[in-house]
Amino acid sequence: MVKKIYNYNSSGYYTNSSNARIDPLESEKNNKNNYLLPANATFVKPPVVSEEKVIKWDGSKWAEEDKKLPDEEIKPTDDELFEIAKKDKLNEIYLKRQEYQYSNITYNDQEHVNTITSQNKFFNLVNNTDSDIEWRLADSSWVTLNKDQISELKKLIIQREANSYKEESRLINSINDTKKIEELKDINWELQ
Repeated sequence: MVKKIYNYNSSGYYTNSSNARIDPLESEKNNKNNYLLPANATFVKPPVVSEEKVIKWDGSKWAEEDKKLPDEEIKPTDDELFEIAKKDKLNEIYLKRQEYQYSNITYNDQEHVNTITSQNKFFNLVNNTDSDIEWRLADSSWVTLNKDQISELKKLIIQREANSYKEESRLINSINDTKKIEELKDINWELQ
């Protein structure tokens, strides 16, 4: 079964839905599918509304609002601008985490593809076989991995994922501790 996530922009307004990604680390640990929930998304399905309405996530549920006409536009307060800047920074960190987490991995002087899709295929393959596997490298060549190599590569992938989430968590805490927009500029992804 495909699980859906419902995305919203930095102001909380619904944008679209997409398929949730399986968290390979938690799924393996719990022997069941656990899903990742990115920033600015929820598993709660939004209500269907008329064309005169928009829906906005308030942190715990969807709320309906009347669409504003351009001449009714209200300028945001400094506090609202700060919250928008924080949400934008959180989204930036989320994207940097994904970029780092799913960048290629060098193992045995060979560059291994490490995308969401390749991770899912890799873990599915290694969890369902006890023999050597053929695996495609970043240069499109193929390599045979024995059990020890599979285990080592698996550990590297899991460690990369753990490091990426630790860094993301550290930065989220820093973002949440900020008091001014200027402080947000000093918060940056540091893992390479």
